[in-house]
Order: sequence, then structure tokens, then C-alpha cells
Amino acid sequence: MNRYEFFNNCVSWDNSDVESLDEMIDQEEEISYEELTKHVTEEQLDEQFPFYRDCPLTLEKDWSVRYFKSTLHGKPCIFVRHSAIEYVFKPVL
Repeated sequence: MNRYEFFNNCVSWDNSDVESLDEMIDQEEEISYEELTKHVTEEQLDEQFPFYRDCPLTLEKDWSVRYFKSTLHGKPCIFVRHSAIEYVFKPVL
């Protein structure tokens, strides 16, 4: 499986590139946590979501979190939607 790295989140997105973010969201397909972790390591997820480290609730078990695959700039991507913020991961080139 291709490894992915964190690219950006929608809060910090470049204003001149918002259209590609919208297109990515329009093309989203929900995936499982297992599919997410085939591409993104637990360490990468801990880095983006550190508040789960010492919490009984996990990213995997949080009912309000969803995982998606899509395309961004013509290439595959995976993102996590947490608190209505998209955290985007792209393949390592």
C-alpha cells in the first residue's frame, strides 16, 4: 500500500485553492478506519489528533469522526473529517 503524509486541513487551506478542496469533498467516498490505517500510520494520526492519546475514547471509536478517499489535484487522497474539519493526507512521492 502507498504511504500517505499529512498535507493540510481545511482551516489552513490556501484561499486561491479552495475550489480543489470543494471538488475533493464533492467526490468523497467513505472508507473504514482499517482502510485509513493501510495508508496513514497511527503515529501520523496521533500527531494530528493528540487529544486522543490519554483519553478512553479513540479516533477509531469516536462516532462523530468519518474517513474518506477522494482525489485532490488529480491524485488520490485520504481525509479524516473531525469536528467538521477535513484533515487531508496525500501519497508520499
